[in-house]
Amino acid sequence: MKIAFRVGLMDEKETVQALKMIDEKEEIRHVAEHVNFEEVAEEIYRRTKDYWKLMDEICRRIVTKVESDFRGQSAEK
Repeated sequence: MKIAFRVGLMDEKETVQALKMIDEKEEIRHVAEHVNFEEVAEEIYRRTKDYWKLMDEICRRIVTKVESDFRGQSAEK
């Protein structure tokens, strides 16, 4: 995420949100160890519902950047 920020694929707000998402992974795992499946699923959804939008947007930017940077070059390179 930090590299994506450095090369301009993410702004500062998006980078902070993505790093927070990564940090929450451990917290979610901890919660999963202490509650039933339905509660775990609800907690995961509550914590991650907006992250998929961010990750989808970042992936689209990466694809656009790669296509732009390598347009006209053979696939072998």
